[in-house]
Amino acid sequence: MRNLATLVLLSLACLPAINEACADELSLDQIAHSVVQSNPDLQAARYLVEEARGRLQQAGLPPNPELELTRNTDRSFSSEGDYTASVGLSQKFPISGRLARASDVARVDVQQAQAEVRDFERQAIQEALKAALDIYALDSQLAAYDASRQKLRQLVASSEKRFKEAETSQADLNLERIEFQKVEAAHAVLMVERQQRARELALKISHPRGDTLKIASSKIDGFAERLLAIDIQEALSIRPDRQLHALAIERAASQIRLAKAERFEDWTISLGVERDVANYDFIGAATQKDNFLSARLSVPLPLWNGNQGNIAVASAAQGRAQAELHAFDAHVKTEIESARGRVLGLRPLIERFERESLRLAESNVELISKSYRDGLVPISALIQAQQQVFQVRESYSRSVRDYFSALVDLEAALAANPALRKEEL
Repeated sequence: MRNLATLVLLSLACLPAINEACADELSLDQIAHSVVQSNPDLQAARYLVEEARGRLQQAGLPPNPELELTRNTDRSFSSEGDYTASVGLSQKFPISGRLARASDVARVDVQQAQAEVRDFERQAIQEALKAALDIYALDSQLAAYDASRQKLRQLVASSEKRFKEAETSQADLNLERIEFQKVEAAHAVLMVERQQRARELALKISHPRGDTLKIASSKIDGFAERLLAIDIQEALSIRPDRQLHALAIERAASQIRLAKAERFEDWTISLGVERDVANYDFIGAATQKDNFLSARLSVPLPLWNGNQGNIAVASAAQGRAQAELHAFDAHVKTEIESARGRVLGLRPLIERFERESLRLAESNVELISKSYRDGLVPISALIQAQQQVFQVRESYSRSVRDYFSALVDLEAALAANPALRKEEL
């Protein structure tokens, strides 16, 4: 793998100037931290936590008291001047710890929102690093194409001169020109892909100039070794989406306690003052006024509705959450093993490309080029050798990009990026 890192670094060292004066070079660590700090979708997602905290604050608040005003009069009937008036205040009191149980549920909701945001961070970092390493690999591939274009340009120029001197045929010259155009077209396609990936990366990290983004040299070999050393159980303990499943179990348990507390509805206590005015003029008596202090207690009786339906729903949700957690653990283990298998399977393939295939193909082109200049082989043999080099380079580049993608997938599966926050939820 040291050869892989060396080759990539050397390739980057000979990249063509792409707006060199204003190019912005970022490391993988800088990109990951930029995602956490500046990703616009992530900034919007963080408001989920604030919403959950607001619901937690609301869950612990008792119901407001009620002001009761009453006036009864006989004005519409006998109109003898009799009336009653009262003013009172009533307050509901939870007697089963309902507010505390509701706060427990809302508190788990806050933890779930935090875990959801952290999982969004993990996925956003994964997407950004994939784009960055694609740019990294594309720059290396473009550097190789630039070298091939230069050689083919020189070959075409040489053949045009030889054609004028009747040392080569028009057909041979056309073959060289066609091959050169093929390389030019492939180079243009790669440039378009690089620009697209750079724009995607710029959006993910809120970078103002995507066309100037370049990826700094990174310790790819150390990156892989660090990830391969992480234990699966350790990864399971820090995966934010696993914490979401674990919190779903905890929330269901809190919901069961809340549903049981809600079997007993709030008691209502009312206090008030009442005045009763009665006119006895028709029997020669004076008007009589009486004042009363009233107190009332209202106690709902849980005779038919014991909230058993909501208790059953919460119990079922807890069972479902436990089953989903077991399924998730199996899925994550498979995800990690799959990414590890890709990394371990592609590393020897890349090393074989570097050690044998690329060197043999390039050496073969040099030998046939010399033989062609000496008139020992036809141009078709040289074109075939050059095509073989392009094919080997294409296969190598695809393998490198797949390897980088596997590394990023493994890091995301392990939740191992240093930029990902590790605070306890």
